[in-house]
Amino acid sequence: MRAEQLTLDQAVKLALEVNPMLEIQRQIVAEARAERLSRSLLPNPLLTYNREELELTEAGGGEWILAAEMPLDFIWRRGPLLSEAEASIEAENYGLAALREQVRLETSLAYIETHFGRQELQARQRSSEILQEIREKSRVLKSEGDMSGYDQRRITFEVFRSRRDQVLAENALGESEKKLNLLVYQDSLSRKVETVESFPKQLPELSAERLVATALERRADLKRSRTRISALRAAVQAAKRGALPGLGVSLGYKRQVDGFEGPVGYFNLRLPLFDRNQGAVAGNQARLNAGEVTVAAQERQITAEVETACQNYLRLREQLAEYRANMLDNPELLIETASFSYLEGEVSLVEWIDAVRTYTEDAVIRFGLLRDCYLSLYRLELLTGGDLH
Repeated sequence: MRAEQLTLDQAVKLALEVNPMLEIQRQIVAEARAERLSRSLLPNPLLTYNREELELTEAGGGEWILAAEMPLDFIWRRGPLLSEAEASIEAENYGLAALREQVRLETSLAYIETHFGRQELQARQRSSEILQEIREKSRVLKSEGDMSGYDQRRITFEVFRSRRDQVLAENALGESEKKLNLLVYQDSLSRKVETVESFPKQLPELSAERLVATALERRADLKRSRTRISALRAAVQAAKRGALPGLGVSLGYKRQVDGFEGPVGYFNLRLPLFDRNQGAVAGNQARLNAGEVTVAAQERQITAEVETACQNYLRLREQLAEYRANMLDNPELLIETASFSYLEGEVSLVEWIDAVRTYTEDAVIRFGLLRDCYLSLYRLELLTGGDLH
């Protein structure tokens, strides 16, 4: 499998280029544009030719009419239909933007989980190597009678527990790598993303109140729902216009059997005595009412989700800051110090194991906090509809 080193932004860019759902949504936008084009066209005129062969006593002759008919009711029906089509195009474009944000989030989350999962796994592998070294030393000490069976079994238990945790970490990393490769390449077998440290250096201080206002203003899916309301209002108006009388005119030329000829005109009016498009009006109005309720519920849901996500992010950010203020900048010193102390006879193998366990747990906490903070930040970006750093 060929590895390719990509930053987070590069991975997101590639994912946006190859995601099939985005192409499907682009075709939906194209379909909406085609519908608008259809509604913008003028109706075709109807050309008729009528000929009659008449006989009067001994005389015979033909009478004919050539006319062109044009419906005129499109004049007052066309406007709302075009407004509905244009709003539908705008709504589908917002749908495309919302889908792009979703793909960006999924790729970012998979990238973050993969990056910190690899770092955690490296720490576990380092711990396993040291524990295996300790186990070999314990066997020698046990054979020489310098270590009890209990301590030797305890060391063996730590080795097996470390191996189990390492396998679980490898499995979790494999899942996140597979997901990331599928998102970036649409292929999880031939190519592999090599992550790099490409995250914001500083985690921003955020305000829930401002984030809610930002989300309600720029969320693409909310804009899509609001634009659909505009389309539904236009559909109601179009249905009402459809109840107006249908009007058509015909202009032509007539020649009679008696020799008279000249231009003729016809006028037709379709009276809405029974069918006044009541079903379409009622149906579109019901859809409009449901859409307005949906938008209101969506706004409340967004508000609640953003407030909760912001609280979670701030708690994680505070916990990470507290960890950094109280823990070692270089955890490797813990292992090196314990190894040196053992060689100097200052600590036992069991105490060395305690240092290794502390090193492992420190890595799990450190990389876990970093991962969770960045995951929380990028989830907030999805909930608010854009960058926050």
